[in-house]
Amino acid sequence: MIKRLSFTLAVAVAGLLLCVGASCPPKPPPVPVPTPTPGQTLLPITVKGNLFEVDGRRFDLRLLSDCCDDPRTPDVDEGLRNGWPITSKTMIDKYASAPPERRRNSIEMRLGPYRHPQSGALNRLLYRAADTLDGYDSPPQMAAHKFLFLTRSPGARYQDGYDFLPQVKEVCKHANSKGFYCYNVVVDMWTFASSPEVNIWGDDCSVTQQAPQERHLQWAKAVGETFRGMGVLYSLDNEGFRCKPSEAWEDGLYAALKAVDPAAIIGSSHRPNQGFPEPGRRLYDFVSMQDTFQLSPAQAIPVVLVEPEGHFHPEAHWRLLESKAEKGVYVGRWRAVSSDAEWLYMVGAGPDPGPVCSAFPEIGHMNVKRFYPTRSDATPLVVDPQWCGDHGFPDRLRCPFGPEGDVFFRSACEMEKGWPYTWTLDDIPCASTALQEGAVCWDTENPLAEFVPRGNDGRRLRVCASNGICGSVVW
Repeated sequence: MIKRLSFTLAVAVAGLLLCVGASCPPKPPPVPVPTPTPGQTLLPITVKGNLFEVDGRRFDLRLLSDCCDDPRTPDVDEGLRNGWPITSKTMIDKYASAPPERRRNSIEMRLGPYRHPQSGALNRLLYRAADTLDGYDSPPQMAAHKFLFLTRSPGARYQDGYDFLPQVKEVCKHANSKGFYCYNVVVDMWTFASSPEVNIWGDDCSVTQQAPQERHLQWAKAVGETFRGMGVLYSLDNEGFRCKPSEAWEDGLYAALKAVDPAAIIGSSHRPNQGFPEPGRRLYDFVSMQDTFQLSPAQAIPVVLVEPEGHFHPEAHWRLLESKAEKGVYVGRWRAVSSDAEWLYMVGAGPDPGPVCSAFPEIGHMNVKRFYPTRSDATPLVVDPQWCGDHGFPDRLRCPFGPEGDVFFRSACEMEKGWPYTWTLDDIPCASTALQEGAVCWDTENPLAEFVPRGNDGRRLRVCASNGICGSVVW
């Protein structure tokens, strides 16, 4: 043992002497844990500081979420077809076909608990309804109904959301076998805030202002028992910021999960412009961000961007966002309004389908308005009277890429033609991340809107598209 130590010390001293008078090469950064290989057993994710780790090495969490729907295909809702609010084994196999350098390694699965119909006839009715629904925000409970209808055994009757869990477990097991962790959302507060009748309790946000009741604790325990020992991490909620749950509510669910699975990694969703944590809430093992396509500065715990604001974002946008993310900020990929081909390319499982707005003119003018005391909005415009007339804007010298309410091409072309948009106030750059200390102005969840402190003192707010076309408004 002494001889081995002496030899090691001699080698180290020799290495130091070789560096005298010359610059030594910098110490390489820790090697991140590679994307899990399909078929291997997934080791548990842990948290160290603001980083995820697996087996003591940094783990680059690459989340994907298969929601929602391409409005260019009114006859099919891609998210529902693919198994949203979870996913399907077929889609998992497609995601696993991506090369290692582009492959994602975790998949969002929202567990509900959704109210399921008890009769086969109602199941069939909801199945048909789900087939005809179209739009970005197709209700997740419809996806749950459809998933159950397609996968249930003959004669099975579903009474409530607990029957969803064993089926999600099977999908999660398949995901694990292909190298994907399951990002399981314990309570979908979308239902509390938007449609209380579709969660199994009929609860709205008011229940979250106090400690969870026994029915809520039992659900959290059932979730923990179902997935214990599997490759998972948990978010206490989806869109928790809409209910602004109390510390007592989240503490209760967190404790119930931990009691069943002490090693569980558990986070919660917050809105970046409201702070980390939001007022009246606390942070747990990590924090997730939703309804925004902006970065947060790194925090004391990991930050996961789960869901953008719903606009179309091509692959180049995601790559730029990922390149700017600070260590400890993880950028997930969200389908939103992408086509099948665009989505598969975004997750590395298909070829580049090319731009969606190649036939559209470039941005030629920026129209900027002050809408509220602290918010401004910009609209990129085409400067082509002939094109404007052919696209619904007669007698206009310049026009937007589509009318108000256009569910795809207006926002898609604004993003593809002009993002990233840069904002300045009196030539001082606005913050590109949420809640940046000392910022004179800062991003909203919409890249074409900006927050500015109150005042009417002649300040000039300016925004420029990536092609150099700018516009401004006096504040």
